[in-house]
Amino acid sequence: MSTMLRTWRAEAQLDANSAATGVGVSLPTWSRWETGRRRVPAERVLDVERITGISRHDLRPDLYPREPAPSTDHGRA
Repeated sequence: MSTMLRTWRAEAQLDANSAATGVGVSLPTWSRWETGRRRVPAERVLDVERITGISRHDLRPDLYPREPAPSTDHGRA
């Protein structure tokens, strides 16, 4: 997850302080998320997704697992 946040910030050409402000958290909080020392907390996942465009499934797969793709077999041989 930390790589995704760092990559997003670089592509958005933002410094860490601007990224933190945009998401509505302090710089130390953003830094902990970006370095992987802390995960984005459940109550912030949707805010981070909205601001960064990084899917909630990628930010916190433990909370937002991807649904398995439906089978296209339909019982045919």
